[in-house]
Amino acid sequence: MLNYNFFFKPINQQTNAISSDTWASKLGQLSLSKAQLNKLVLDYLIIEGYTDAATTFSKDTGLDMDESTNIIKDRKSVKDLIRCGHIAPAIDLINEINPDILDQNTELYFNVQLQHLIELIRHKQVDVALHFAQSVLSHLAITIPSLLPSLETTLTLLAFDSPDSEQLAQATDAPNNIRQLLSQSQRERVASMVNKHVLESEFHSSEPKLSNVIKLLSWGENALASRVNFPRYQPPLHKHGRNHNEKLNTEDINRLGQFDQQMLT
Repeated sequence: MLNYNFFFKPINQQTNAISSDTWASKLGQLSLSKAQLNKLVLDYLIIEGYTDAATTFSKDTGLDMDESTNIIKDRKSVKDLIRCGHIAPAIDLINEINPDILDQNTELYFNVQLQHLIELIRHKQVDVALHFAQSVLSHLAITIPSLLPSLETTLTLLAFDSPDSEQLAQATDAPNNIRQLLSQSQRERVASMVNKHVLESEFHSSEPKLSNVIKLLSWGENALASRVNFPRYQPPLHKHGRNHNEKLNTEDINRLGQFDQQMLT
């Protein structure tokens, strides 16, 4: 385990800046082996479903894979199907992996079927969409009333006409929260939700450990920056992922565990 307790003086006795040499010296005291880093990388590849990369990396590093390659491929296939809007075959594959995933998670099942409704609307199959909403989704919304607003919002897409020249509905004149339903990020959201539940059904962590390490790093940097000036590290991930000035939400902080507030004092 890494020891983050770099500074032992009370904060009011510290200088308000840490030199680059002092910072580098403290970082050099951390004990992090290549094997630990390799495990983080392999965990990320497995959870994200990169089968070939995970298999090759496992062989090169001598690490054992906790999942069979078939299960990883199936999870990746489900995510890819949802990302492409092919919901029906995605549901079939989920049921092949484990039929209890959708049977025992009504809210997940609703969100997957809601995405199917969105795809019908996207392809301008209005009559089919209305029948599907009434015969399938409305019954689920009655079972869990909190799901009804999502169904109503999705059906609002039908109120925004698309030109006949457009093969797919765009709803360009709709409010942003409604137009967002037709975005690729909506598909990604559902794909991630399904992947999370599939992983949990396999008693596997639903989020890569590497992601939590990055969040922990960001949280720790912000906590330290509120007390002293120090040479903040800017890895490439900051360019493409979470901005280092962006605050973590409550859920993210809770996942980081109970952090000792004295760790930086």
